[in-house]
Amino acid sequence: LRETTRADTPSQPKQNPFPSRKYSQPRVSCIPLHSFSIMAVRMPLCSALNLFMLTPIAANSSRRTMPVQLARSATLRASFGTVRQTNLNRRLVAAKLQYSRTVCMAANINSVQPMEASGLLEAGYTYLDVRSEGEFQAGHVEGAINIPWMFMTPTGMDPNPDFLAQVAKEIPNKDSQVVLGCKSGKRSMMASCAMAEQGYSEIINMEGGFDMWQGTGLPSVK
Repeated sequence: LRETTRADTPSQPKQNPFPSRKYSQPRVSCIPLHSFSIMAVRMPLCSALNLFMLTPIAANSSRRTMPVQLARSATLRASFGTVRQTNLNRRLVAAKLQYSRTVCMAANINSVQPMEASGLLEAGYTYLDVRSEGEFQAGHVEGAINIPWMFMTPTGMDPNPDFLAQVAKEIPNKDSQVVLGCKSGKRSMMASCAMAEQGYSEIINMEGGFDMWQGTGLPSVK
């Protein structure tokens, strides 16, 4: 027998060390294209189903809460209107204050201290208290006339639109000698300027107002 060499030996197929497994060509694992289309449609479809299922509940809840929402919106509109009106009133007050200062500079309103004002009242002057009604009832100068220049409201101080008409009714003679006073002297100064613009010539403002009047020890009544 001729000695066979390895080169002459026919090549044997490689044995599989794991008989239960079969060798196969390596493949790149990938997801089929149709899977992407299914995944792309699955989420919107689920969301649509959820919305479809929840729509009656949401509709019913919106029906129940509709009056509450309307009430809240009406409250917000009312509060917004109140705030807007308050801001408008404050702007009007600021404009009137600036206008009154201009008129005061032109009218040259005289101002006196409480002691001097007390002497003028004894000489026959009329004391016009332009504070609010509540302030007037808490304490005032004896014989004073109360015509508020501004009213106290929950949102602040609002001007009295009928101030000059009430003054004309209480003090018709524009040559009357009048001393005006308030709490600190600011409102009385504005009222004095407004009266001077209407033709009142004998107008005197009391500096310091009723606070200084009491601080000086002058008498007052309630």
